[in-house]
Amino acid sequence: TYVGVGSCSLTADVAQSSTYSAAADSPQSFMANKATPSSPTILNPPASGTYGGNFTASVSTNGDGVKSVISNSTGVCTVSGFVVTYVGVGTCSLTAKVAAGTDYAAASGIPQTFSVGRATPTTPSITNLPGSGVVGGNLAAVVSTTGDGTTSVTSNSTGRRADTGRV
Repeated sequence: TYVGVGSCSLTADVAQSSTYSAAADSPQSFMANKATPSSPTILNPPASGTYGGNFTASVSTNGDGVKSVISNSTGVCTVSGFVVTYVGVGTCSLTAKVAAGTDYAAASGIPQTFSVGRATPTTPSITNLPGSGVVGGNLAAVVSTTGDGTTSVTSNSTGRRADTGRV
């Protein structure tokens, strides 16, 4: 059984019998090389993701080197350590890797993909709405939301007089 990387030295012997003397061969050696690890795999990729979200990847392999995850689509997802963050919308492609270790060679897994969709913004609201206003006055409305689209304000009561209901 090969238990490590390096030179393996063996010597063959034959014991004395009733018709032959004992004999020993000179040591013979060969190299035991690094094994090929199992293909590194991300065990917990999500079925899908949402912009702004993340997950922590878990990598499986029998290699004894340092495990890692890389993004093949940095416009959609980035990786820091094992934390995958969704920075765009589209297909996130990740590859698990293991570096060469003491007894195993380096290896890369096959890319694993999933889609990342748009996030849902918080409900837009006017943050500086006054308690009341005066005819002829105005308001420079400030809209608050987590969405990154263009915000707008629409009047639902244009031209109406509050005291008579006439236009």
